[in-house]
Amino acid sequence: MKVIPREARKQSFTQLQYRLIIGSILGDGGLVPTGGGKRFRLTISHSDRQKHYLFWKHSLLKEYVGTPPTFYEPTNAWTLRTLSSEEFTKLRTLFYRGKQKIVPNAIKKMIVNPFVLAVWYMDDGNIRREYGKVYGMILNSHSFSKDDNRKLSKWIEESHGIKSMLQRNHGRYRLYFGSNSWKRFNALIMPYVLPSMQYKLS
Repeated sequence: MKVIPREARKQSFTQLQYRLIIGSILGDGGLVPTGGGKRFRLTISHSDRQKHYLFWKHSLLKEYVGTPPTFYEPTNAWTLRTLSSEEFTKLRTLFYRGKQKIVPNAIKKMIVNPFVLAVWYMDDGNIRREYGKVYGMILNSHSFSKDDNRKLSKWIEESHGIKSMLQRNHGRYRLYFGSNSWKRFNALIMPYVLPSMQYKLS
């Protein structure tokens, strides 16, 4: 097991790391307790098809990771677990109320950054296609409340002029970019989407 120096665990995230982490928390990442629940670490899982994507995240967060991502055969998924740190613990207080993820106003400017949106989309987004034609793009933001989804939709429109609607799905809500907006959203995030994940784009 690689030993991470104590000072590396306490250092602040770089801007790129912070944006990656925010995008991941919006998507498939979770901040889980360690050490009796007093400290937290980031855990991210992606399918085997998205292995390259997860290892890219690992390369950007390597000073916060003790071991490489591991493969869990029953779920056909790879999981990345960071070490606990004060920085992750601070983010847990922002992004959670109890066990429920929320969207804190404090990170409005970070959330609408195109790189953050691209990571979030690579985690939780997909194209809506019918008979080979693209009709829209979806951010599967089911883990957030209706009010939080409204907030996200509003911030994206205010920052980029790209409208989205709240679409009800399986009793929850997600963001949908329809015929008048999906091309602009696609163009906004495309420069930051990895080649291995561009199957999610038009």
